[in-house]
Amino acid sequence: MLDSIKEIILGIDILSALIFSFCILLFFIFLALGFYFLKKKIIASLFFIISFFCLVATPSIIALSEKLFFYKIEVIRNDSKPLVYSNSFLIDLEFKNQGKRDFSKCLVVVIPERKNQSWKSKVLDFIKPLASYKYNIKEKIQINQIIQIQKILPYEYKDHSFKVTLDCR
Repeated sequence: MLDSIKEIILGIDILSALIFSFCILLFFIFLALGFYFLKKKIIASLFFIISFFCLVATPSIIALSEKLFFYKIEVIRNDSKPLVYSNSFLIDLEFKNQGKRDFSKCLVVVIPERKNQSWKSKVLDFIKPLASYKYNIKEKIQINQIIQIQKILPYEYKDHSFKVTLDCR
């Protein structure tokens, strides 16, 4: 739990803070306009709805701007798989930085899923997932640079299906 909070706090950068500040500024502007036009009910309620939307949409706007614009990643090749004769997992990834900023760190996470894919297993995977395996890449990745990763991690769920995620900042 504390590791997750620590990762979130360390993942905040200046661009995220600027986008957050801009969304909050829009919220206060539309809220003030709503109070200014309070005598005109329709216009005031419209500004209050827009201000509420600005406040609620802030996390989504931050995530989308980072994922689709600033820190965009193209996975060129993903041949990651559990190894057959050992309790290990081979991360074999090739990806390209297509964003507008250089990366200084990347996180590769291997998330095993339960064998039975019933609705009960999907709910359990959402509420209490199996142990995930993480690998940090701490090197400078320039814009349009292609990086290849090959790393073996200890892995206990070789008979389970899995999902590999890549997040760079």
